[in-house]
Parts: sequence; structure tokens; C-alpha cells
Amino acid sequence: MPIAEGQAISLVKGYQKDEKTVFLPNTYVLATDEKFVYFAAGFIYRISKEGGEPEQITAGSPTELVLDDENIYWHNYVGEGMKPTPVYSISKKGGEVKTLTDAVTILDIAVDKEFFYWAQPDGIYKMPKKGGEKSLMISPKSGGRIQGMIADQNSLYFLDNAVLFMIPKIGDALVQITSDVNYVHKFYVDDKNIYFVKNEGSFGTSLNKVSKNGGEVTKIDSGYIKSFAVSKEKIYLSDISKIYEIQK
Repeated sequence: MPIAEGQAISLVKGYQKDEKTVFLPNTYVLATDEKFVYFAAGFIYRISKEGGEPEQITAGSPTELVLDDENIYWHNYVGEGMKPTPVYSISKKGGEVKTLTDAVTILDIAVDKEFFYWAQPDGIYKMPKKGGEKSLMISPKSGGRIQGMIADQNSLYFLDNAVLFMIPKIGDALVQITSDVNYVHKFYVDDKNIYFVKNEGSFGTSLNKVSKNGGEVTKIDSGYIKSFAVSKEKIYLSDISKIYEIQK
């Protein structure tokens, strides 16, 4: 739907494809580029933002999926007792599936022009997108574990035992930004700030921001936050049944 309000348009719904198959988009991933929306329903699909029939790209059940100009990168669902799986890539147009990593337990993934980055409990790693050896960028501090990661053009931001850190993509000048971050929720970065959720009392949550350089944390609002996303000027939040917008 248009950000400036308007009619919601259904692009794709779940339905029973045949006697043995139910087409049901999952809630783990949703990625967009200039023309398409990418999602998963037993396979990875894309559909034009203008609507139409979904285009099936490859088999997959991703819980993490990112895009660059040419390719899709994803890691499949791994449940309790299941073996870890590698990270894969494929052209947005389909074709041969490539295996990028060994079998790993993935928390988050990111990509830029040259490198693929991923977080797993024992550290953050990177490797060239065109192939090569992986390298460890940072390990957890004080015997903790990595709990999440995001990236911008120059840096990676990650949670280690609910403490938010920054590490540059080139170099190793680790900076502690803030603490007491709710690691169950995603967190986001823009040109100036990092946006994240904190626990408030027994059941409540609050939306907060802090400079990418660290400093004082600003509470934006509080309530029950199911999920949120950040745009250029606003933040969009959902609870159980509604979507809200708020100025940054």
C-alpha cells in the first residue's frame, strides 16, 4: 500500500495448489528491490510490485535472505535437532544454485559490493562473494554469544549478550554503543542512528534510538511492539493487529 495512505492491494495469498500442496507464504523473509518483492513458500519466489503471477526461482525455506544487484543470498530454516545447512546464492533470474559456506548456524546475513557477511553464535565472519576463504572478524566478548547483526556501508553492528557494538568493515576498532537491547527483535540503522527495542517492566517494550557513535539513548515511544521497520523519515510499527507510523 502507499506509505502516504491509500488502498491496500493484495499481491499474493496462500491457497491450496493441489491435493498434496498448500501454497502458504511464510513470515520469515520479505525482501524488495526496485521492481520485485521476494518471498518464500516452500520455494523462493518473486512477484512484480505491480502484481501478477509469482515467479518461482528455486527450492528453499529461508529464514534469512538478502539481495544485491544481481543475486539472492539465503540460509534455510534449521529447527531443533536438524543439521546446519550452508548459505546459498542464485541469480535473481534463476539458474544454478551456488553454495557459499560450510554448514553453519546462522543468525543474520548481510552483503555489499565485495563481501558476504554472516553472524553465528561464535562470531562474525566474512568472505568474498566471488569465492575464497572465510575470515573471522570478531568473537564474542567475556564468553558470551553473538545474538544479531546488521550492516551499513562502512560498518557492522552486532549484539553480544544484549550489548550493542560497532566494528568497521575494514579494521578492528571495536566500539561499544549501548546495552540492555532486546535481542529477540530486529534492529535497524540509517545514516545517523540505530533503532532498537528495550524491555519495559514485565511485559512492555519501548522503541529507542542511539547515535551510531554511541551516547545517550532516546526513547521514541513505548507499548507492545511486535515488529518494526525504518524508512527515510518514519518508523512503521505493528502490534498484534494494527500498523502504526511515527516520526523518527
